[in-house]
Amino acid sequence: MADFNKVVLVGRLTRDPLLAYTPEQTPVVSFGLAINRAWTDVNEQRRQTTCFVECAFYGVRALPVHKYLTKGSSCLVEGQLEYQTWQAKGQTRSRHIVIVQRVVFMDHKRNNDSNDSQAGDSANETTGTP
Repeated sequence: MADFNKVVLVGRLTRDPLLAYTPEQTPVVSFGLAINRAWTDVNEQRRQTTCFVECAFYGVRALPVHKYLTKGSSCLVEGQLEYQTWQAKGQTRSRHIVIVQRVVFMDHKRNNDSNDSQAGDSANETTGTP
């Protein structure tokens, strides 16, 4: 059986998206996503935990994410889970990160400028691959 690596998350951005470029000038938009999970425990008490996930979206399709989303924006993220390692201060560091393939904007904010509003509506879903 072939392996399968797909992640679908809905959450809120933990910070404004950051735009950078690879040496080949490919845009990369990175952002953090907070995903809340609520449940009732055996004592009928409401509980909640939050999972924080780093995301990276490569390509020109990532640019609307940088332009239209801000800290606190709600979105659906679809992508693949990747394990990264690097050296920092003489120690090996590691993390899981979602390599984004698709983003769906969940907030429907309206702007007084009709041109911006229309651009935001058309950018409601954006896809791309690294």
